[in-house]
Amino acid sequence: MTGVADWPILISVLFLAQPYDTLLTVGQVDSRKSQLRAPQPLLPQTLPEWLLELGAAAALLSQFLIVLAAWPEIPDQVPQHFDAAGQADAWGAKATLLLLPAVNLVVFVMMTVVSRFPHISSLPVEVTAVNARRVYRLVRFQTIWLKAIVALVLAYMSWRTIEQARGGAQGLGIGFLPLTTLAVGSAVAWFYFELRRHARSVEEAQLTQ
Repeated sequence: MTGVADWPILISVLFLAQPYDTLLTVGQVDSRKSQLRAPQPLLPQTLPEWLLELGAAAALLSQFLIVLAAWPEIPDQVPQHFDAAGQADAWGAKATLLLLPAVNLVVFVMMTVVSRFPHISSLPVEVTAVNARRVYRLVRFQTIWLKAIVALVLAYMSWRTIEQARGGAQGLGIGFLPLTTLAVGSAVAWFYFELRRHARSVEEAQLTQ
């Protein structure tokens, strides 16, 4: 099940589950302290990162504009929840439409902060002077990638919710949930694959020295 009421929880879980784990075991504390003392190189943003940042910002701004422009014409009752097939299965007050832009803005700000300070992340590999630049680039790129996905998804949800409330397009579409899951899953899988691959390459280089 996915819907307007569920997304704040889902986004929170997504944020906490990413490379910046916030719950550390006792055995990870020393590693965490060491990581915070690791080099923090200045990393100019790449073109793909700038494009993703632009896309995320555009989606966020568009979401606010869509809601504000349509507000006078939105009926008192709007879809409030959608089932796994993307069909509305619950309705509520139109004030709930303000929740999605608010969540989008909060997640946007949080992920922007993390992307600017990747060294605050808790990672499953040791960060050293040798690998700090590469590891932090991976953290930053994945964070920006996820930020763009979240911004687009929530903006799309606002638009489709308003359209159905006004008697237009019905539901989010049957492909909404699988496509969203694929987009988020691909970002997470890519990050951990690249991080592990880089960690192995560093270990092999150290063994050959």
